[in-house]
Amino acid sequence: MTGIHQLLFSNFFSGSSAPNEVEFLVVAGGGAGGFFCGAGGGGGGLRSSTLSGNFSLEAGTAYTVTVGGGGSGVTSSTASSGGGTSGSNSVFATFTGTGGGGGSSISGTAKGGGSGGGGAHGPEPRPHAGGSGNAGGFSPAEGTDGGKGDAHTVGQGGGGGGALQAGEDAGAGAVSPGDGGNGRAISITGVSANYAGGGGGGAHNNDTGGIAQGGAGGGANGTNTGVNGNNGTVNTGGGGGGKGSDSAGTSGAGGRGVVIIAYLDSFSDPTIGDGLTFTKSTSSRSGFKVFTFTDGSDTITF
Repeated sequence: MTGIHQLLFSNFFSGSSAPNEVEFLVVAGGGAGGFFCGAGGGGGGLRSSTLSGNFSLEAGTAYTVTVGGGGSGVTSSTASSGGGTSGSNSVFATFTGTGGGGGSSISGTAKGGGSGGGGAHGPEPRPHAGGSGNAGGFSPAEGTDGGKGDAHTVGQGGGGGGALQAGEDAGAGAVSPGDGGNGRAISITGVSANYAGGGGGGAHNNDTGGIAQGGAGGGANGTNTGVNGNNGTVNTGGGGGGKGSDSAGTSGAGGRGVVIIAYLDSFSDPTIGDGLTFTKSTSSRSGFKVFTFTDGSDTITF
C-alpha cells in the first residue's frame, strides 16, 4: 500500500475530514536595496516541507498564517542612515521565515535577515561586508549571506543573498556591482517556481561592467546613475535592487512574501480568517488542493 493510500485509508475509517499532514512553503518579505552605490536587498527567509518534511496537523487547532511585507526603499534624505528597510517575517504554524535584510547605503551597514543584504561602496574601512543570512538559526538554513561592497574609490554595491545562493561581491574598481543570489525552486503548486532571490547591487556612473542582475526568485536588478531602484517581485520575497550613484530618487523595495499549503483533495477546506487574502486551486496540481496566501495575517483551522 502506498503512502497516499495509507493516508486515505486511515482518515476514511477515523471519520476525519481534516488531513493528517500538509505540505507548506513560507517565504518572508524581501529586504529593500540601498541608496547611492547601494547594495541589493536580501531575499526573505524560506522554509519549506521540501526541505523539512510535511507538517502534521491536529483537527480543530487554529494555526497562524502571516504574510510578511517587503522592506521600504530609501530616499536621498536617508542615504547614509543604514540602508534599505528589512522585510517582515512570514509564518505558518510553527514555521517562521525571517524578513530579508536591507541592503547597505553608502557609508551604512548591511542588515542580516533570512538572507543578508549586500554591503555598499563607502569610506574606509572598505570593503563593506554583506549582512548575515539564516538569522533564525534554522537547519536547513532559510537563506544565505549578502555580498561585499567594492573596495575601490569608485565603487559599487554587493548583491543581496538568496535562499539558495549567497550574494555576489562587487568587483574591484569601476568593474561591476554584485549580482543577487538565486532563490530556491519549489514545486508545491504543481509548477516549479523560484522564490526569495536577492537584489542586485547599484552601480557607479563610471561602471564598465553593466547592471547587476537580481537573483532568480523575484530579486530585482540593480540600477545605474539617474534611475530609481527596481522593486522585488511581489509574493516571491525577492530583494529590492540597489540604486546607482546619484542623490535623488529611491532605492528598490523588497517584494512581499507568500505562504502556500497543499494537501490531498479528498479532505475538506479549512476555515480561513477574514484577515487573510488567498486563492484556492484544485487544478494546478492533480489530486491536491493548493491554498496560496498573498497578504494579511489571521488563523486557519481544519
